[in-house]
Amino acid sequence: MDTRLEELRSRSNRLIVGIEAGNNNRSISAAIVEVSGRGDDTLIDIYSFDNVELPGELVAALEALGRKDDFDSEEIAGINFLLIHQINGLFQTLFDDIQLEPEDVDVLGVKCVEIAGKRLPEDPSVISEMTGCIVASRFRIGLENGKGPELDIVEPILREMVGEIMEKLEIDLEASEAVAVALMANESVYSDGVEAEEADSGDRERAGLYGEFYYPA
Repeated sequence: MDTRLEELRSRSNRLIVGIEAGNNNRSISAAIVEVSGRGDDTLIDIYSFDNVELPGELVAALEALGRKDDFDSEEIAGINFLLIHQINGLFQTLFDDIQLEPEDVDVLGVKCVEIAGKRLPEDPSVISEMTGCIVASRFRIGLENGKGPELDIVEPILREMVGEIMEKLEIDLEASEAVAVALMANESVYSDGVEAEEADSGDRERAGLYGEFYYPA
């Protein structure tokens, strides 16, 4: 386990950016959140939120990708590049009017676009290198002591895993998607590498929420 993840667990508070890129193909949203605790003991402060419309070129490409599966690798690489550019741009603008800097961020959570059997960005480590942040992405549910099948996280499961926390904290609806991603990143800090309790696919409350972590050089 990377020592940087262990250090994050030891902190009483973490500054986390959540970026929701996978909710639709027309916009992405982001929030800067200070988080303490986990699960039912989670407390947060929201410092900044933004939502941007994707450029028409990228929207058209994503919609076309969803309709057919014969895109070649060069075309997918182009879509991937445009999406990463949008994510990085949104990340940077979050700090325009607040007394924080990108260097203050402990974790950047990114929920990928899942379309036509593909996940974009294809390699979240690129975002880690561009932003200089530890990135948590590719969120999933670990079952059966973390040794059994893993379920890709989808919207209903996301709601089930963090919905109660969101309701308790009375998160503004407009910011809720991005804040949910930040909370998923926070839960993953604690769960990654820790065995989940035994659970089957119908008992997800007892399963662990995991994310893959990417570290800047």
